[in-house]
Amino acid sequence: MNEWLLRAGWLAWPLVACALGVLTIFIERWWFFRQRNVLPAAWASECLQAIDEGKKFVTVRFVSTNGSVGGRFGGALLQAAEGDPATRRERLEDVGRQIGRRLERGIDWLSTLAAVSPLLGLTGTILGMIQVFQRITVAGAGDAQVLAGGIWMALITTVLGLMVAIPALILRQILIGRLEARITELEGFAAALGERMDG
Repeated sequence: MNEWLLRAGWLAWPLVACALGVLTIFIERWWFFRQRNVLPAAWASECLQAIDEGKKFVTVRFVSTNGSVGGRFGGALLQAAEGDPATRRERLEDVGRQIGRRLERGIDWLSTLAAVSPLLGLTGTILGMIQVFQRITVAGAGDAQVLAGGIWMALITTVLGLMVAIPALILRQILIGRLEARITELEGFAAALGERMDG
């Protein structure tokens, strides 16, 4: 692999940067999407139970200043649900949209890196083929070994680009599945809050 990177030339470095970007985004989002970070199930059920029991000051009890008690977003939904019943639904929808944007942040970059990597690889292949044709015009087409070596070197960048793009697409789909699970949990919690507060 080191030999491939060396033979790929300067375009290997943007491809390595794309690979590191894909890995970094995936690890960060995977960690961010853990249930206890977004909306801990035990916290959500305890909060809803307290509302069912008619306890007052639910927000004071269930929202911490750093947001760790209700995950990153449970407390925000709880605060949005309390207050004027006439605007409760609008507040919950507004907070839900903000949460959705925060959750989706970074995933589009995986798509971008998956699209850019093969294009970088193709650029390297085209530049390599230009060099091969320059050799042909200078030395002629008599030495097939020189031509084959040049073409082989030109195709390395395409392979490297695909080696970044294919895992990026797979990792993106994994994150999308995890994201949809967290959004479903948040929507269910918001709906339950709305029903209980209205009831």
